[in-house]
Amino acid sequence: MPDPKQPQWQPISQMPLVSEMISGMLGEAQNLYKNLLLARPKPHLLDDATVARVIDVYTTQKDDLWLYEDQLKHWQKSKLTDRQAQDIQRMQSHLLQLGELIDKILTLIEKLKERTIERVLAKSDGELALEMLTGKWKP
Repeated sequence: MPDPKQPQWQPISQMPLVSEMISGMLGEAQNLYKNLLLARPKPHLLDDATVARVIDVYTTQKDDLWLYEDQLKHWQKSKLTDRQAQDIQRMQSHLLQLGELIDKILTLIEKLKERTIERVLAKSDGELALEMLTGKWKP
């Protein structure tokens, strides 16, 4: 039985698939980050379940980036065409961008989770009024 901790290396013929996966993850993370930036002034539009899902998905994705990095390193050990070497460099760059973007997403969502709709509704009118008067809450 294969060791579950040992990656199953993909042949170089799978490079287009891996490239598409990395580009797709990067594109999705970019879209999410843009949307979270739009939600920053009004985090009460988010709910706890959505916030929890973002944290879960992007924490898992961050923890799994090493698999892609190691796959690219594995391919680099083989004889590559110039085009394949360029593609690997591009994917490594995308992985670096993705890792940085995931960190930004997780940092931002941690701030936003304090003001989800459930958190707002759980407060009394007095608590909300006090937060508005002290500048902690801006409608």
